[in-house]
Amino acid sequence: MTLRQRLLTRAGRQHHQVFTLGIGSSPQYLNFNTENPPYDVIRTECGGEVTYHGPGQLVMYPIINLRNHKMDPHWYLRALEEVVIRALSSMFAIKASQVQGFTSVWIGWVSKKTSL
Repeated sequence: MTLRQRLLTRAGRQHHQVFTLGIGSSPQYLNFNTENPPYDVIRTECGGEVTYHGPGQLVMYPIINLRNHKMDPHWYLRALEEVVIRALSSMFAIKASQVQGFTSVWIGWVSKKTSL
């Protein structure tokens, strides 16, 4: 069993296929008829544009009390990105990075690896 399979088995969950639309997003970025979508489409109260979630993705929902750290959600997002970057490097020998002005982890400029 591969590490990815072990992680998914331990997590015990795979995300069902769904598109989420953040508060500033527009359905025009969905490449299908929104009257008859292939998967659920859900509006969220978070930032971000359109994000696809589906099987095979490792999903984590970290919960932290920022009062015990810094009361700054941007600091928290940068810290989460750093965790992902270090995990990709140590577990898979993948060089990833942050891109100034964007939230998420990237491999090169065109390959987004996380949605936070």
